[in-house]
Amino acid sequence: MIETRANFAFMLVGLIVLWGVAPVMALASSAIAQMAMYLALGAALILGAWSLSKERRFFLTAASITVLAVVCSVIAYLTGNAFAILLVLSLQIVFWLLSAWFVGRHVLAPGQVDINRIAGGICIYMIAAVVWAAAYTIVYQLIPDAFNGIGSVPFEGQLYEMLYFSFVTLTTLGYGDVTPAHPVARWMAQFQAVFGQLYIAILIASLVGMWIASATSSNMNDE
Repeated sequence: MIETRANFAFMLVGLIVLWGVAPVMALASSAIAQMAMYLALGAALILGAWSLSKERRFFLTAASITVLAVVCSVIAYLTGNAFAILLVLSLQIVFWLLSAWFVGRHVLAPGQVDINRIAGGICIYMIAAVVWAAAYTIVYQLIPDAFNGIGSVPFEGQLYEMLYFSFVTLTTLGYGDVTPAHPVARWMAQFQAVFGQLYIAILIASLVGMWIASATSSNMNDE
């Protein structure tokens, strides 16, 4: 049995900060948008890493990726180097995939269903949106005509659009204002939509099952 020691509230706050700052990337001037984007990315990583602080092995790995991502973010912000931007996005993906695996081990482990476990389940859902958004942005960086409805926008605008498109696809809302045009982008969108539906079903079923098992065990002990 895995003991749920990590505090996933910190990670959830970091993801919400990244999600909440996203509109600033589109509305603010380029300099402010760039700074807001990199600060939001850094804050999300730092808070996410702090959530893993009670698991030394995972925390050290996450902290190392965070430091490297922050350094690359500074380089990308100061130089606008395309390789540095791709590296920031790649490190984001690695960090959040590692975090999702760690959180998933705790969320789906046997035990009592509490607020921390529910926060972890929400984290994984939002992590999926962030990971796909970063992957979509990489595709757009490499294949500029991979998506319709975006046009020629700077990097921070691309990331905002991809976060929007990612959340819309994950929830299968599908407004249609931004659409995948390249086969790779279409495959990614299809896979994300299927994941979004299956994850909700599996998560709810798992949590309900654990809650019933915990309640049954408690009743038996009382008797």
